[in-house]
Amino acid sequence: MLFISRQLSFLFARRSFAAVVLLGGWLTALFLLGHSLPADAASPSPETVKLVINGKSVIPDSPPVIVKDRVLVPVRVVSEQLGLKAAWNSEKYEATLEGEGQTILLRPGQREANVNGKAVSLDAPAQLRDNRLFVPLRFVGASMGGKIDWDSASRTAYVAAASKTASPSSPADPVGQAPGTPATPGSLNPPAPSSTSGTTTPSGAAKPPGTAQPPGTALSQAGQLTDIDWQIENNKDIIILAKTDRTEFQLSVLGGPDRVVVDLPGAKLGDGLPKNRVINLGPVKQVRLGQFREDTARIVIDLNGPAKPQIQNESGGLRIRIPGTTALRRAGIPLILLDPGHGGSDPGALGPTGKQEKDFTLPMALKVRDLLVKQDVDVLLTRSVDMDVSLADRGTINNRIRPDLFFSIHANAAARSEAGGTETWMCAENGRSLAEAIQRKVQPATGRDDRGVKQANFYVLRTSEVPAALLETVFISNAEEENLLFKADFQDRVARAIVAAMMEYLKRPLRP
Repeated sequence: MLFISRQLSFLFARRSFAAVVLLGGWLTALFLLGHSLPADAASPSPETVKLVINGKSVIPDSPPVIVKDRVLVPVRVVSEQLGLKAAWNSEKYEATLEGEGQTILLRPGQREANVNGKAVSLDAPAQLRDNRLFVPLRFVGASMGGKIDWDSASRTAYVAAASKTASPSSPADPVGQAPGTPATPGSLNPPAPSSTSGTTTPSGAAKPPGTAQPPGTALSQAGQLTDIDWQIENNKDIIILAKTDRTEFQLSVLGGPDRVVVDLPGAKLGDGLPKNRVINLGPVKQVRLGQFREDTARIVIDLNGPAKPQIQNESGGLRIRIPGTTALRRAGIPLILLDPGHGGSDPGALGPTGKQEKDFTLPMALKVRDLLVKQDVDVLLTRSVDMDVSLADRGTINNRIRPDLFFSIHANAAARSEAGGTETWMCAENGRSLAEAIQRKVQPATGRDDRGVKQANFYVLRTSEVPAALLETVFISNAEEENLLFKADFQDRVARAIVAAMMEYLKRPLRP
């Protein structure tokens, strides 16, 4: 098991400097070193946390945030003000802070830091947010040599070197004081207003740093992984979105076969959550979910080859990027998504001799794919091997990649063994011309009865956001037609007819 070394745009860099370092064959972090802006250069969003360091208001490019009842601050900005130098080791996936007699090692996703060789617990794991490393405010005071305070009324985090106090002439006047009024001697911020609202205590004193809760936020008491979704970015990368209230994670990259494993300590799988999501695009085959231990949920991402994933915390969960190496579609070139019906544990319809529909649809789709490639169009499949792909996943793949057309291949079946012939189905009107072209070309190729174009509310058709058609080639329940379905010359004729119909629909010349 390898603890991943990831390519990052790290966290610790100054705005005017970027460096790329190659370590051990891995491309290390691109350091976008962002110093804080002057207080008058920008204004923070009303939803963000304000930061005052050594009496001066600063606005980092990634401001402090409140996550799961904890105030998190950007390491780089704070560490520099406390006399610590920050560095990033891409191979170890580890940040090092040094200075003032301190050596601190931090890893994103971990709830433990190493301070001068000793393990120190964090009340929340270090997190990557906007490619910047964040730590709990409480850790700054406990282990980084900072003096800290938190004003819940103004949502302001105060940090100072232990030997410093706030300057009365601070450019950012804390909420609760008249402009220009000095702060209470010996404190980093004024007393909080006497109120029981927000996160102040009845006595008016601010809650201890790291325990503030944003107003209106309900915190989950039981950790759960409640959803897995995905999206495409940059026409090649697959982004896995894990919805969870757990910010701590353990990431591993494994080979044989290639896969990424993300463990979520303290989390359980949510009720009704599918145990796998098939993607079959670019670098990712599918995402599998399981309860690794009673208190640890596991996400396994099956890959189509080696990859260097990137993971960071975001609002509501984890964002896992699996970089792709080639574009999913070419600009100006039609893209066709083929859907071989059934597969895996779903055999589809059965013929009189026991032949299974799934064993026809996949070879048929592969023949169509090979012919389409010769027509200089891009082709993707919802599955290219015998595997389970739910109707929901087929629909998601279709609507995420948004091809020029979606085409599902099936064999028909009926209770009456004499039923036979070829028919094509559509749902939305935007699929009618495609379905008509398919029926017009394919029926003569099968040589069976023409059952025409029909309309139905089939899932893969009704959920499609692009023109879609479904071919019921012939009846596998008919002994004669079952025999035809598995003959190579029959499949070749039908495949050529399907391609001819698609080229006609796309208004592209048919290459010999």
